[in-house]
Amino acid sequence: MTPTASNINSTIKVNGTIVTSGSASNSISLNVGSNTITILVTAQDSSTRTYTLTVIRSTLNAYRIFVTASTYDGNLIGSASTGLAGADLKCNSDGNKPSDGSTYKTLMTDVTNRSACSINVDCTSSSENIDWVLKANTAYARTDGTSLFTTNTAGIFVFGAMSNSFNGGGQYWTGISSASSWKPSTGGNNCNKWITNSAVSNGNYGDGGITAYGAIGAGAFTCDNLKSLLCAEQ
Repeated sequence: MTPTASNINSTIKVNGTIVTSGSASNSISLNVGSNTITILVTAQDSSTRTYTLTVIRSTLNAYRIFVTASTYDGNLIGSASTGLAGADLKCNSDGNKPSDGSTYKTLMTDVTNRSACSINVDCTSSSENIDWVLKANTAYARTDGTSLFTTNTAGIFVFGAMSNSFNGGGQYWTGISSASSWKPSTGGNNCNKWITNSAVSNGNYGDGGITAYGAIGAGAFTCDNLKSLLCAEQ
């Protein structure tokens, strides 16, 4: 930590150790999971102010996935050029997104602009990917460090390989088929490529509380329902 006081007469302590303003503290070891770092600033008149930082260390060297705090109907386009682009913007402005400069895309499909397996179920070749959001042969974890899965050469994981659920509960739009693993919904259940909230259109969703295939393709709801988004680090 490199804290800088706005007043030259203030003193600073990081985790109880005095640090010169504008200089780095001693190295701080991070445990797996949540770590609290406390910065205590004492003014010349002995008044104090405490700043608290929480740093999450993952269980492994992994890319992160989170479920948005906000929920949306099936019209995700907003001011973007496509529904998926609008969904990506929502991921990157969400309150659950880590505030460390990382960027995210939604784990969704609209058939033509983004999908994992465009030909075969549980595909093994990245040649089937269209703007896919998961990287090949890569470990993923929740933002709290909880391990989720490691992808194959096509950037997917076969179910049975998911060690924990995405968030322990809640649902999110995906557009991924509930019958054909990792392919787009054959019924076009993507709220007209995520630009409609009509009650006569459907969108497929995933269930954040399970580790079976329903985690990404649990079924369909009408597009006027409110669901979260599933966001993957890029």
